[in-house]
Amino acid sequence: MGFMAKRLDRGDSVPDAIPLSVFERYMFADDSPAYPMTITVDATVEGLTARELFEEALRRTLARHTLLQSTVDDSQPARPCWQYRPDLPVPVDWAGSTVPLNAPAPAWIDLRTEPAVRIQVRASETAARLVLQIHHAAVDGMGTVAFLADLLACCRSLDAAAMRGGNLSPTCDETATPRNSSHLALRERFYPQGRELFCRLGMLPGSIWTGLKFSHLPPVPLGLPRQLECLPPAEPLASVFTEILTEDSTAALILRARRQGGTVNDVLLCELFQLMAEHVPGTGPRDRLRIGMPCNLRDKRDAQLPAANKVAISFLDRSRGTCRRPEDLLASIQRETRRIRRRGRGLQLLEMLRLTAYFRRRQPLQVPGGECGATTVLSNLGQIDHLLGPAGAGSSGENSPAGGPQLRSLTIVPNGRRGTAVVFFALTFRGRLRLTLWFDQRVLSPVAAARLHRDYVARVQQCAAPLEP
Repeated sequence: MGFMAKRLDRGDSVPDAIPLSVFERYMFADDSPAYPMTITVDATVEGLTARELFEEALRRTLARHTLLQSTVDDSQPARPCWQYRPDLPVPVDWAGSTVPLNAPAPAWIDLRTEPAVRIQVRASETAARLVLQIHHAAVDGMGTVAFLADLLACCRSLDAAAMRGGNLSPTCDETATPRNSSHLALRERFYPQGRELFCRLGMLPGSIWTGLKFSHLPPVPLGLPRQLECLPPAEPLASVFTEILTEDSTAALILRARRQGGTVNDVLLCELFQLMAEHVPGTGPRDRLRIGMPCNLRDKRDAQLPAANKVAISFLDRSRGTCRRPEDLLASIQRETRRIRRRGRGLQLLEMLRLTAYFRRRQPLQVPGGECGATTVLSNLGQIDHLLGPAGAGSSGENSPAGGPQLRSLTIVPNGRRGTAVVFFALTFRGRLRLTLWFDQRVLSPVAAARLHRDYVARVQQCAAPLEP
């Protein structure tokens, strides 16, 4: 297959065909109309009111994040490839703020025929609600933030040019961070150069154990759907709840986590295990609860990486009985997450997928196991202000944006897969922790999901209470 390069607006180039990474192959194979592999973004942007300016900024930004304007050619099942398709424009559904969000039809993004992103904008005279649906095979959470940051940076650059009465020629500040499409080749490089084979061999025992655990030690699900047929199309945020902690509560939570020798993520995992122990059906103290924890694998080599997947998932298992001893549970989570970071344990899943792909070359790349791979997932981006550039600066109390469109609120959440009825997503923006829940409407009613989310937020807020002297 040829790899002829297409020129982009800024002089960069991108191959006609880019082989999917092993993680992208899994995301693509696991995608289905019943369980779309989709990340949903809900952003409020003050000062974003001009449709022509936004669509021009989108065009320029997509040229820098080429996977989002690509389709997948799977005519060779053992070697599916991204096909860069600038001839397929990403449509923008733009309407007034009083117009409800449209139900996507179909809800599933078919990467074989359409680009990886869909966009809706609901604009008033002063601000706009920007809703993105992005296919998870193309980006992870950090890649999603990178794309949004560059889109807003380009909006600000074009807005400034328009205010000066100049033309809309490219300028150096159209991105929050410089991007280089050639760096997409780095998205599957996880080991020191020259030691790839040695490091992969070192991961082999853990990779085999990961596969055996999925095959023979399944976790207890929160619930399983009674049927697999697709849900009727609904507006993109119909299965999403978000709660925002105060700045004081967020600061107190960070301080408490540090004093206890861990991170906020450790506390979030600890409270989530306890929540699942209370809500997952069954009473056996040996019931296995499993939380998937995505791990960002970017390093200094990825400073100019466009929106992409460079992530692995580690899985933490605990028995229901262990979750009834909060102090011991937190201490064990702190030890395990340190090992995950130090040893790169998330790579075990990728190496397991690589082995699976090698031995099942003509079959879809699926994780082995039964109906439930994880009881739930907790994805935590951490503090993201520095990733957003000037468009994310300032305080939420300001009346008008300085220097162009300004991000005021942000929610991100991916969908779950069959057997994982709820997914939790955390990020900290402007000093406030945002906790978002996605739920499977085939398993939980909106009332039950809202109650579950409230219980989790209440647990986290309780952790932000001052420590007893």
